[in-house]
Amino acid sequence: MHALIYYTAYPLLYLVSRLPFALLYTLSDLLCFIIHRLVGYRKEIVRSNLKRALPHFNEAEYKRIEKEFYRHFCDIFLEIIKSMGMTKEEMLTRFQVKNIEVLTQFEKEKRSVFILCGHYASWEWMMSLGYRMKHTGYGIYRPIRN
Repeated sequence: MHALIYYTAYPLLYLVSRLPFALLYTLSDLLCFIIHRLVGYRKEIVRSNLKRALPHFNEAEYKRIEKEFYRHFCDIFLEIIKSMGMTKEEMLTRFQVKNIEVLTQFEKEKRSVFILCGHYASWEWMMSLGYRMKHTGYGIYRPIRN
């Protein structure tokens, strides 16, 4: 079953990954409308989390942040897919690393580096570090539960 899903989904995802960014973000806006307005994906959870985190906000502010959340959520989702088809040059242009010399100095000294990243925005683009360093990278994560 997993193989069937993979061989069905991968070509579609790869085609999406080859879209230019302008078209990708247009698709993201459409996806956002579907997920937020039509499907209402996890809408009650999002709203309750906003009210718990920001109890001093009014209803208009909650709706504004909720809308921004869904837009960001869809942008990130499609950016993850986009990273499948990005060239080295596109990845290096879009993902900037500040103070790379700190990491490369450890590399020159043959020392290990541990980088901790929060799960916010497109942390997946960190794979571009492989274009800037010779260190072998490993991802450690905890599987997501709904």
